[in-house]
Amino acid sequence: MFAVLTATLATGIFLVAIWTVDDALQQQSALLSTAFIDEGVTATSYVVFDQETGTVFASLKPDTVLPIASITKLFTAASLYEGGRLEATTSITWSDANTYGDAGKLYPYTVYSIRELSYPLLLESSNDAAAALLRTDPTLLERMNQTAKNSGMTATSFADTSGLSKDNVSTASELAKFSSVLFKNNPHIFNITQLSQFVGTHTGWRNNNPLVSKEGYKGGKHGYTIEAGKTTIAFFDEPLASGQTRTVGYVLLGSTNLEADITTLREQTKQKVRVE
Repeated sequence: MFAVLTATLATGIFLVAIWTVDDALQQQSALLSTAFIDEGVTATSYVVFDQETGTVFASLKPDTVLPIASITKLFTAASLYEGGRLEATTSITWSDANTYGDAGKLYPYTVYSIRELSYPLLLESSNDAAAALLRTDPTLLERMNQTAKNSGMTATSFADTSGLSKDNVSTASELAKFSSVLFKNNPHIFNITQLSQFVGTHTGWRNNNPLVSKEGYKGGKHGYTIEAGKTTIAFFDEPLASGQTRTVGYVLLGSTNLEADITTLREQTKQKVRVE
């Protein structure tokens, strides 16, 4: 048996959120969503979903394959932690430091552990760190693609560990499903992304995510390239109009105004989603 919820978007798209009755009984309540009014949202594609149940509250072109930019680094971090070599060390090379972009403040001949490099990777979105990690662990990219394949992500693939390549692609729908599992099973990754800063062995790193200071932020990753536009996976604890608080995931691809888009979708979630 299935419980089915339907929401009509202002764009005329019909959204059906389905979960098993067992899931609904387990949470002892039903999540209901009325019409989302998403006028003014610039994202090409998005999905808004409940983290606990997977219920989708709103979506726009959720299965459109698009470049994802530095959202890639969540997959990079996940594969690093699964690899189990976090205390191994590497010396930054000139090649690492010459990778496009200057985030991370990594200098040749400085030595870092794999674990420590995950901080500039996730906080400052350091492409230098991504390059150093791939050089140190040559199977990293292969494992990232295998993780996507094993997760049933047929539209997701990676050409690098940073997200610089336009060939790092996915869909909002697949990213929502993957990030939901990652949020549950690898909370330490999202704990890092909630930090405002971290002081390491040689330097410190500040979180440059524009969403980190927003109330209720529970972690995520943003990105930007010319081909991808602005992208994000973000989780927030949202107080609903019915009085409850739910952890809600937002995946946006191809945005031109990320903060405004997130603000609009968050307001709609808080106003239109209720628990009964």
